[in-house]
Amino acid sequence: MYKLFIKSLAEWNDTTGDRTKLQHAYVAFAILLIIAAGLVGLVNYDLGQQMTGIALVLLGVSIINLIAWTLLQGIVLTRLDAMKKPARKPTKK
Repeated sequence: MYKLFIKSLAEWNDTTGDRTKLQHAYVAFAILLIIAAGLVGLVNYDLGQQMTGIALVLLGVSIINLIAWTLLQGIVLTRLDAMKKPARKPTKK
């Protein structure tokens, strides 16, 4: 089980980019925080609510990052890539 987990993490590390890893970290931390908030909320309701609020802020940051990176990729980076490629000249026969 341990080796499978390590192998899965290594494969995930090789196949995903830095931005995607950051998004995964935000979402994973928010989910863990929501679970912890539910358990803490059984003992201390107010603290559980505060932890849930923090988790919702993390999810909001994740969504804002997703939108910003999508706009950056779609508008700016594709135009920069197009500018780097030289225009093809027709060949004479």
